[in-house]
Amino acid sequence: MRLDDECTLSYYKEIAALNDCHNVYLVQNIETKKIYVKKILTIYNKNVYNFLKNNSIKNIPCIYEV
Repeated sequence: MRLDDECTLSYYKEIAALNDCHNVYLVQNIETKKIYVKKILTIYNKNVYNFLKNNSIKNIPCIYEV
């Protein structure tokens, strides 16, 4: 992970675990106070998630950070 990615992700503090087994957490942006769902993946294709982040697709959750 690049340093700027780590910095961006550090703006989110974990509030609660929604599902520990599947690494799903409720997080809050410390600047905006908005609440999001965070999913930690161990196997993924970053290009797919960057595409989803940059292109809104009906019935697909919005990706805010990768």
